[in-house]
Amino acid sequence: MTPDDALKIADEALIAHAGNPLTDIQRMILRESLAGKGYEGMEGYTPQHIKNEGKKLWDLLSKALGEKVSKTSFKGAMEKRLHSNNVAVKPSMPSTYTPQPVTTVLILSANPKGTSPLRLDEERREIETGLIERSRLRDNFRLVSKVAVRSRDVQRAMLDHTPQVVHFSGHGAGEQGLALEDETGNVKLVYADALAALFELFADSLQCVLLNACYSEVQAKAISQHIPYVIGMSDKIGDRAAIEFAVAFYDALGAGRDMEFAYKSACVAIKLAGIPQEHIPVLHPKPELSAFAPETIVESLSKKQENIFSDLETFLQNHQWEEADGETARLMIRLSGDETETQFKIDALNDFSCNELLEIDGLWKKYSQEKFGFTIQKNIWSRSRRDFDIFSSKVGWRIGNTWLEESDLKYDLTAPQGHLPSLHWIHVQGWAIGNEKVGHNLHKLLEKLLSCLAP
Repeated sequence: MTPDDALKIADEALIAHAGNPLTDIQRMILRESLAGKGYEGMEGYTPQHIKNEGKKLWDLLSKALGEKVSKTSFKGAMEKRLHSNNVAVKPSMPSTYTPQPVTTVLILSANPKGTSPLRLDEERREIETGLIERSRLRDNFRLVSKVAVRSRDVQRAMLDHTPQVVHFSGHGAGEQGLALEDETGNVKLVYADALAALFELFADSLQCVLLNACYSEVQAKAISQHIPYVIGMSDKIGDRAAIEFAVAFYDALGAGRDMEFAYKSACVAIKLAGIPQEHIPVLHPKPELSAFAPETIVESLSKKQENIFSDLETFLQNHQWEEADGETARLMIRLSGDETETQFKIDALNDFSCNELLEIDGLWKKYSQEKFGFTIQKNIWSRSRRDFDIFSSKVGWRIGNTWLEESDLKYDLTAPQGHLPSLHWIHVQGWAIGNEKVGHNLHKLLEKLLSCLAP
């Protein structure tokens, strides 16, 4: 039995048990476990995070297979399952699940001999704790760290890991360059044009460069001609301020915020810490980006790898309104950041991107001739004086004092304006739209739409 066979069996077992396939991190844990690697050998995550995710995975597989499964017994359990079925392993059934792209953050650090000591280990540890261990989107990020870097190490790391974010921690010397190390551990200054030339080679994948070093704005300006977002320091910045900035920046990315928000949040973090250096970090977006709305790092990478709205567009093009309604539900749950859920968490609206709502809304409006969509519902909500009972009657979810069941919704163009998408995916138990908690949740969603979808 090959590792792929084992993963297919595990995948089918979880789908049959809970309706959800293996996630990317679960696949990695199983594949590496089959290769005999310990949690410490799984690159990109902290051993503790892998251990926590592994415990959840073994518990889930134990329930799905009806027997105790652990890291050491997994292969035997899969072989037993295969033999008990007495059939060849079949290809996994097609699934609507699409693996989320993983953003690789490459942390490069250098503190050469003869330079003032920096708290680089603390900075790296705090970033790792925030981004990999506690963030809502932690499974979408992978952290790679290289210390005492030489110019050759930087180039090799870029080739080996193809990062989307590069973070440099160390010393800068303005026009003279960034301080890397030479073969003996002494200072080796690297000029701005050399760094810009290196990062230009990776412009098809690299989204952000953060130079957390004094006087590094010169290098940031040069690199920004090729990379969408580059941050440099306009002056000398203290150790404490540099750490506060870095931690807050990655905390924001891990919460699904865009680059510009993360930068502003990081500057505020310096100020909140009582350090008068919040003006020193400077963001240099690539010149042609100024005409576009900011994206999160995960959004940007997603657009390069897939079009997650293609199924929705196909259903709408064919006027398959019920299927489009179900696909909208799947997209909203997925974009809320947790594909293990079966219903949309209303609290996820705080971190939800307006860009995604606009994309879904635009497709609904386009193929329904402006009859269905979030914008249509938003306008009706405003005209209803934000009264949920009036709104529900106008969109046809309530007739008189009677609330429609989900099965009674109209999936054709004779339905009232704003009837779809039905928004049943944020409900607690079934449609039950008259439920007080459901009404409160819909109220919050419609207010979010009001803020996102400007007239």
